[in-house]
Amino acid sequence: DLDASWWESFDLFGQGRRRRLYMAFYTSMKQMEGVMTAVKDAMINEDFGGHHKAFCEAMRPRMESLQDSACRLLDLCQKACEDGTISEDERDDLLEGVDEVREEQLRLATHCREVIRTEDLKETHLVSKDLLNETV
Repeated sequence: DLDASWWESFDLFGQGRRRRLYMAFYTSMKQMEGVMTAVKDAMINEDFGGHHKAFCEAMRPRMESLQDSACRLLDLCQKACEDGTISEDERDDLLEGVDEVREEQLRLATHCREVIRTEDLKETHLVSKDLLNETV
């Protein structure tokens, strides 16, 4: 419990700053818990009929690229908390990481639209009517 751990070092020698940074990081990750729960529920309850596997294979490179960018950003966030101070270089790296994730999100959405519009998909009904009605 980061909130109650102050007594372990009495927040001396930079430990308070480090603890506050980790608390901010934890709070951000905790906010994502609701999103991840919604994704999990959707995965469990979704009817992946039709050619869902083929659709996902077409999307796989972009999804993996976004995953890699997000993991790098999370790693940068964690490392930035370690010494209790975010340097200018760390700040620049974090902002660059955020930009990279946003770019990958846009690439994923763009690629999804391209995959859905592909004539091959329309002919083979790779994308169901339900999926065509979804927005990314």
